[in-house]
Amino acid sequence: MKVKGKRIIGSESAAEFANTIRGQYIISQALTMAVSVLRKYEDEESALYSIKKAEPSNRNDMELLLKAFPLYMIHDNVAWNVEDFAHPTYDSKQQQDKEGELICQ
Repeated sequence: MKVKGKRIIGSESAAEFANTIRGQYIISQALTMAVSVLRKYEDEESALYSIKKAEPSNRNDMELLLKAFPLYMIHDNVAWNVEDFAHPTYDSKQQQDKEGELICQ
């Protein structure tokens, strides 16, 4: 493990992979799924509700990271043609042009 600037790198090949489109997609998918589970831990009506497992600050940080790694959310929206994609960091209505095509920023 080495420190590079402000980054700690445990594996140079993993760091290189994270900089690829595929790596960013995998990171985005992991963040999206983790946020979904953490939200269920916070939801009192969910069968997974657990105040001990809830990590609101971690979930908030993951949602912030999703702004840097949005690929999975974009893919989900396009693949499933979701009209009202309800994700806290992604508003599909603001991300589509007049014809409904997805705009990547």
